[in-house]
Amino acid sequence: MYHLVIYIQLISIVLVLIESWVVFRNWKGALHSYLFLAAAATLFNNLGYFYELKARSFDTYFTSLKFSY
Repeated sequence: MYHLVIYIQLISIVLVLIESWVVFRNWKGALHSYLFLAAAATLFNNLGYFYELKARSFDTYFTSLKFSY
């Protein structure tokens, strides 16, 4: 089950990267700016959660928790 959650998180990170790339390539106005900002915030949040899942010590976990917030 743990590995399934890790794979889902990795797939989510890759899909958000692809979405960010598509929005960046088709940038036309303020709406795309807001969408790109939301995708970047989601990407950082997902990376923080991924690092939380991979943490081996409390210090690493706490740092990744701050990163995801």
